[in-house]
Amino acid sequence: KAMLHIDSALIYAENNVDDFFKLDIILMKSTVLISVGGIEEAIEVLELGVIKSKQVGYRKFTVDAYEKLAELYNQLGNYKKAYLSLKEYKKYKTEVEDAATTKKIEEFQILYESKQKDKEIENLATQNNLKEEANKNLLAKQEAEKSTSRIIYIALGSGVVLLGLIGGLLFMAAQRRKKANDFLIFTNDKIKSQSKQIEDSIAYARNIQNAILPLDSELSRSLSEHFVYYKPKDIVSGDFYWYNELKENNKILVAVADCIGHGVPGAFMSIVGHALLEKIVMQLGIKEPNEILNQLGIELNNTLQKGNHSKVNDGMDIALISIDLKNNYLEYSGARNQLIFISDGKLTEFKGDRIDLGKGKVAEKKFTKYQVSYAKGDCFYMFTDGYVDQKGGLQGKKYFMPPFRELLKEISVLSIDEQKEILNTKFQEWKGDSFEQMDDVLVIGGRL
Repeated sequence: KAMLHIDSALIYAENNVDDFFKLDIILMKSTVLISVGGIEEAIEVLELGVIKSKQVGYRKFTVDAYEKLAELYNQLGNYKKAYLSLKEYKKYKTEVEDAATTKKIEEFQILYESKQKDKEIENLATQNNLKEEANKNLLAKQEAEKSTSRIIYIALGSGVVLLGLIGGLLFMAAQRRKKANDFLIFTNDKIKSQSKQIEDSIAYARNIQNAILPLDSELSRSLSEHFVYYKPKDIVSGDFYWYNELKENNKILVAVADCIGHGVPGAFMSIVGHALLEKIVMQLGIKEPNEILNQLGIELNNTLQKGNHSKVNDGMDIALISIDLKNNYLEYSGARNQLIFISDGKLTEFKGDRIDLGKGKVAEKKFTKYQVSYAKGDCFYMFTDGYVDQKGGLQGKKYFMPPFRELLKEISVLSIDEQKEILNTKFQEWKGDSFEQMDDVLVIGGRL
């Protein structure tokens, strides 16, 4: 009911073009929204109100609104906007107080000048009376002198009181500024402390994530010529790669995965994905790429969709290959992530199945397995979408897949180290200084 009345009041204010009244109603509306838990809607209402109040010069609303915004952003944990709102509150509060003080001084000045004029009028009247009553007795003259003295004393007393009031107002304003500054310093120190704790925690999480990634020496045992171009967007990454050596079958398994999201959420998913791949191969004994991905879908669903209150709409895209080192053939299966295979200058692209892994439903469609024979010197490449989706160039467009395929084809004749260096150089040149890195980047290449 309060909201209905407030909306009616807003319509009335709109029709009567009363901006100040409308802003007062907006402030009431934010209070009602806060009382029913609509903090984000209250923030939106106050932000729009601030824009309007600055246009019409309603400083009191600006001060009250920024004070409320600082409290609301603090409740939401958005300390940056809380700090900025508090900073604006301090700025406009000081302006309002200074304006009030100036107005008070002007009022006292008018009062003082009025008293002075009254004094001058009374002096003139006294002088006229003295001329007219020149022949009156000395007692009358003495009474006139006493009256003049009283006027002077009153004027002096008024001046002392005026100066005292002005000094008191200035002192109170200085005290309020000091309190506001102390609060800002306290809030800033608190934000810095919390930010450092979060950064330290994420940095430690990076060490944990790096610990699950294969060592270069492990990959080199079976792939003497390979590179890993790994460039997380944030401290931790949603992209990860996985390696397993099947000694009894003389095969190796290599996977490149892109967990939905980057940063901390993606990093958690990468640890889950790595653990599930280890379980499927080492504990369940599943070795074929397509069967591994079929089981991965089941395991992700069971892990992420426990109960009615903890469902997660996240998953991963992945490319998985099995290399038979004895019989010289390569098998591939993928969920959206593809494989590029280059043999004798000819490029072949194997695209992954359009199956969502870990999004709440076990896919009825099973993964496809591709097989290709290889000769010595052939190259393969697996990658996530971070490289091709990076915006850059003169027009700020994505790099896109066709130029990336051509780049891989051109560099495939070079040494592995040169290939990695060129990939990094091209990426940095494309991104330049004008664009931030959009996503985690991971490219793995190898010469068979």
